[in-house]
Amino acid sequence: MWRTRLAGKPVVSGSVGYPLGFVAAVTVTVLAVAAHATSHPLWSVAALAVPTAAIAAVTTLPAALATAGVCWALHAGFVLGRHGDLQFSSASAAAAALLVAVAVVVHAVGVVVRAGLRANRRPVAIPTPRAPGTPRLRGSHDGSALA
Repeated sequence: MWRTRLAGKPVVSGSVGYPLGFVAAVTVTVLAVAAHATSHPLWSVAALAVPTAAIAAVTTLPAALATAGVCWALHAGFVLGRHGDLQFSSASAAAAALLVAVAVVVHAVGVVVRAGLRANRRPVAIPTPRAPGTPRLRGSHDGSALA
């Protein structure tokens, strides 16, 4: 339903992409809090944009948006609000808007790139076996000399 004819199949299905995004978001948040990103919340947003972009590039749009939502919730709850309480502030809204924009833009770029790669594929030519008694090529590889 969310896939278009242009997009074809994503590299990773949404049922796998979202859990990967969840694990990546939790890991990045733990590392960001350990690196004292609570005193520099923009570091946390920048760090959380990376797994959002990575998941958005290879999976479906709903999985990318769900990953952006988890990233926002972890940022608002553990970086802006230190004890898991979601903080609804202008900084929180800006982080949500940025993460959603990253997910949508990177997903769109991924769809276009995958469509371009599929359009440029050429069928692989598989040589057919020679019939018995067919002359072999000898000498140069351009076919100018027959045995």
